[in-house]
Amino acid sequence: MSIGKFFLIVAILVQSVALADVKTVTETPYLEEFVELSPTFAEYWKGCKKNSKFGSNTYWASLEEKVMMVLESFHRIIDNDYEWYNRRCGLTPDTFKKIRSVAEKISAKEKDRKLFYLEMYAVDFGRVVTNRGYGHEEAGIPIIEKIMKELEYDDATIESGKKLVRMHTMPGEIFLGEVSPNTVDRILFNYAFDKEPSFLQEWSFFNLLDINSISEEGGYLYEANALFIINFADWEYAEKFVCDGYKNRLYRIAVSTFPKRVDNKDKRRDIVRKTDKRVEEFEACIEKYSEEDRMKIERFLRVVDFHYTAAMFTKMSPKAMARFMKISSRSAFPGNGIYYSHMTSMNTMDATEFDNYLLSDDIADKQISDSCISIKGRSIVWDQNKILSNISCISRLLRG
Repeated sequence: MSIGKFFLIVAILVQSVALADVKTVTETPYLEEFVELSPTFAEYWKGCKKNSKFGSNTYWASLEEKVMMVLESFHRIIDNDYEWYNRRCGLTPDTFKKIRSVAEKISAKEKDRKLFYLEMYAVDFGRVVTNRGYGHEEAGIPIIEKIMKELEYDDATIESGKKLVRMHTMPGEIFLGEVSPNTVDRILFNYAFDKEPSFLQEWSFFNLLDINSISEEGGYLYEANALFIINFADWEYAEKFVCDGYKNRLYRIAVSTFPKRVDNKDKRRDIVRKTDKRVEEFEACIEKYSEEDRMKIERFLRVVDFHYTAAMFTKMSPKAMARFMKISSRSAFPGNGIYYSHMTSMNTMDATEFDNYLLSDDIADKQISDSCISIKGRSIVWDQNKILSNISCISRLLRG
């Protein structure tokens, strides 16, 4: 054999191994049955194929491709393919074992496995309506309800399916500090107050699959959030998280400012040390505030949900974060019994500029809130376009 032919064969073999490693799932259990028996499912599955964009991202050519990655994520766990998860997400063997244990419980019975496949296919059908991420959970509720009625599920199962669609992104949002301990407590009381583990298991496990499917190369799943999310399958862990609410929320916000993918224990320990230091510095800053402001900040972290605002804390210094919380909490609790339960932000901006803006002693708190925060329904909204405009004006004044 010539050297040229030898290297050609090697190249083909290498390419074959690479293709095998990134292959997507071709098996679609129960799909034909769902399409045949539910006209609503058939309609939205067709919409997934046509959907030219996955939310606001372009990782996938269609929503169907994203669903296929959810299925692959599930099948790799059932097949005990730890190496795939290790390469893709850097999961440790212990975390993968814990995830697989939950997967086996969910899929042990045929009827439960079939229902879980339906949820994997249909949980993001709301995106066909919204064509974006925000609001797809609510948009998906009437869709899954109609599908499950057409498939003749009982009322209790339909309610469970609606809950999963409504809250399937929430464990990841809890990890980022976006969901308040108050909301987690309400979920536990309303949906799992009998301490029945099945809902918590399905809820946490499904979110883990969903995060892993966000993009072609690992999604947003990694060791820290995988372990955090799968622990929510355990009632005692979830309940303790609520009891330690203020500290937990603050820690989640602080840790989200550091690199999420780490490849060794030393780096993970370094992140913990840095996070502890940031939390200490934040608390030292708010100690200088009035007692009323301190109480409002603690209440703010306990009860107000943040929507798509985790990025606002990226590169934000502890001092700037403390001032941000002070201004936000004053807006959330203006007095006279009024309280706003959500905070969100419009648009995006350079985190360093925002940090410098909040650190400026030339701008009063009220000036910032009056010019940059608006009220929409039950939400306080930081409008970053206005912030950028203010930064430009202030820069011109300082230069003048």
